[in-house]
Amino acid sequence: MIEIYTDGSCLENPGNGGWAAIINDDGKIEKISGSEDSQYVKMGITNWIHNWIKNNWQTSKKEDVKNKDLWLNLYKLTQSHDVEWHWVKAHAGNTLNEEVDALAKDAAKSN
Repeated sequence: MIEIYTDGSCLENPGNGGWAAIINDDGKIEKISGSEDSQYVKMGITNWIHNWIKNNWQTSKKEDVKNKDLWLNLYKLTQSHDVEWHWVKAHAGNTLNEEVDALAKDAAKSN
């Protein structure tokens, strides 16, 4: 099994943001950037996206889905794999979550 921990950080709102991911492949860890960890992402990709697609990328409030291009890319990537999505509470002592949080903050500071 491959585990992927993701996180995003924003220094101000609006402001610079950074993203990071850690991929744990049977103990071998690689770090990459470009993903975000949040309950919003988990719910979006596991629950809401099916209705968004069915409703021509409109939310339940009849508004355009924000970042449609990113959602569509993520959806396409997950269609060719058996993916389980889990939410991990932030700052609760999970080692890989704490590490990816620090990487995301560093990425935001460097933007």
